[in-house]
Amino acid sequence: MDGVVRLDAVNIRAAQAGDAGPVANIEATAFKTDWLGRERLEHIVSMQNGDVLVAEMDNRIVAFCLIQFRQRKPSANLRTIAVLPKMGGKGLGTALLNAAEGEAARRGYRLLRLEVRADNHRAIGFYQRAGFRRIGRKPNYYADGIAAIRMHKRIAGRELWLPGRVLERAVFAIIGMLRRQPRKPKL
Repeated sequence: MDGVVRLDAVNIRAAQAGDAGPVANIEATAFKTDWLGRERLEHIVSMQNGDVLVAEMDNRIVAFCLIQFRQRKPSANLRTIAVLPKMGGKGLGTALLNAAEGEAARRGYRLLRLEVRADNHRAIGFYQRAGFRRIGRKPNYYADGIAAIRMHKRIAGRELWLPGRVLERAVFAIIGMLRRQPRKPKL
């Protein structure tokens, strides 16, 4: 079959406590910098709240994604999608992204946000093809000084009508302005 993997052979599920090791190994293999690290991943996975999804093939974890769900926020944050390099190009990233969107929508979120390295053109293209659009840039975001491109996507089935979109943009603009203002020292 020329190395083509049938996606029906992939099982996507919430990570369990014993999955932290394979997840940390994938992270270390997939990324050169800005690792969460094994201890942090073990903590996140041990919470078993659906924030980490894993993709299994032949009972082996080959990819994962990390989603951050915050209460009282209109958006979920996609922190990471990582696929073992030898498994790249087989649709695992797309399968995980679809599962992350589904989980966010199930929890009532309207938006899925992410940051991606400005020099990671492959990932930027992947997210744009999946319907994400650029909403900003964060300079010096990564440990090696590379900027992040901020992107978001409206989650299917949660479309807002026009006045809702205008209000939503106004709220995000106000929040952005407040974050940029210097804080006054406490007396």
